[in-house]
Parts: sequence; C-alpha cells; structure tokens
Amino acid sequence: MKKIVFALAMLLSAATLAAKPQVVVSIVPLYNITKAITGDMADVTVMVPPGASPHTFSPKPGQLKSLAKADLFIMAGAGLEFWADKMVKASGNRKLKILSVTDGMALVNEEEHVHDGHEHTGSGNPHVWLDPVLAGRIAEKIETEVSLQDPANKPHYLKNLAIFKKKIKVLDAEIKTGVKKFRVKELVSFHPAWVYFESRYGLKEVGVIQTSPGKEPSPKQISDIIEQIKKYGITTIFAESQLPRKAADVIAKEAGVKVLILDPNGAADGDYPGFIRKNFNVMKEAMQ
Repeated sequence: MKKIVFALAMLLSAATLAAKPQVVVSIVPLYNITKAITGDMADVTVMVPPGASPHTFSPKPGQLKSLAKADLFIMAGAGLEFWADKMVKASGNRKLKILSVTDGMALVNEEEHVHDGHEHTGSGNPHVWLDPVLAGRIAEKIETEVSLQDPANKPHYLKNLAIFKKKIKVLDAEIKTGVKKFRVKELVSFHPAWVYFESRYGLKEVGVIQTSPGKEPSPKQISDIIEQIKKYGITTIFAESQLPRKAADVIAKEAGVKVLILDPNGAADGDYPGFIRKNFNVMKEAMQ
C-alpha cells in the first residue's frame, strides 16, 4: 500500500512540475511577443482578437474561464484595457499575476483617454508596442515574469529572448535606413497610436483624425487637418483596419489625397517583426 501511495504521489508531483504556465494576454502584438519568448513551453491565449480594437473591446463571458485558470495576465496598461479591472475581479483568480508592460516606461502624456465612452484621465499613451526598441524591453519584462512562473525553463526563455532581440536589432536598422528615403516625414494618422514609432524614427504627426477612438473630428479639426496636408505636401493619410474609416474618406476627398490602412493590432498568425514590417511598407508607399 505504501508503495502505491508513494507512486501516486510521484505521479502527481511530476504532473504538477510538467504543467505549462497558463498565460493570457490582452492584445495580439503582446501575444506575438509572448509566443516569441515562450514557444511551446506555455499555453498563451489572447483576449482581443485580430480585427477588433482594444479601445472598443467588450469581453465575452466565456473569456472569464481562461482568465480564471491563468497564472499570468499580460496587458499594455496606461488605460488601454479599460475593461481589465472588472474582468480580473470577476474571474475570482486570486493567484493571478498581472504584468502591465507600460509600468516603468516614460509615456507620452495625454490629458485624457476616452475609450467607447470610458474616460481615463491622467494616463499616458499606451501604444508602446509599436516602437520596436520598446518591444525589446517588453520582451525582457515578459521573460522575467514567465521565468518566475516556470523557473525550470528559464534557459529556454532567455535563449528565445536573445533571438528576439537580434531580430529587433535588424528591424530597427531596416526602418532607420528606410525612413531616410522618405520624401515627407509628416503624416496624418487616424488616432494617436504611432507616437512612439514616430518619435523613434524622426517622423512627425501633424494631424489626428480621431483624437480618441469613436470621436469624430469637428469641422474645425477637419479644416485644420486639410491645411496641414497642403502645407507639407502630404499625398496619403492613414485609416485603421479596426475602426470605421468614414472620417478619413471625407478628409481625403476634400484634400484630394489617398487613404491607406495601418494596423496597430496585427494578426495572431504572424510574428512581431513581420507585423511592424507590414505597417512600415504601407508608410513607405505613402511617404517615399
């Protein structure tokens, strides 16, 4: 009997040791970075699906199940996931560790974020993942937290982190070289998602169509944007795949310019460098 009890105890212990970390991430780019670090050593799921905007996302009841079982929840923070606090509380998961990747970062200040009617005063711009260099810092934070959950596999996570950072170095150099060929370095964005990317690579946002998602521009704002388009010789403005583009089309028609699509959220079947390159290729088409 003692041998049977001992054998069962060993099996249960082995099963516990072999259990993969359960990780939930808020948005697709953070999913892609997390998967680059964990590979198959963790089960990673994403909350906001491709094609949806975190600014207007409404969690489904079924998604509470994954959060209730999770060891780690990775989010951008800075007010982006306005739904996160209520969802974490509703999950009842007291052991859940939360990583907000913007914590400790110098954020671009904004007086107010408004997400689908939800106001977040005093927070900074959360779109840090669109700066490849900052994405490298995000990857470091993710490696640290996943390794705390699964210390036995820390060498695996560190190896993947080193590979990811090498890819980021190549990507960063590629973008710097590409920007030098831009005819114009001023742009009109749909909403202020690309501020960190612009700051990193010497681009200047001279117009924003929606200062917060869902908030249509006033006639005065439209007039000001058109004035900037003419002033800088801009031939293309940007809309976003997750948000209605009607206002962008109106401005483009009035100003006689084109509309191209940037995607700040990405696809879950791609890798992070590929996601940034896809958007940068759109910028090159518009600005070279």
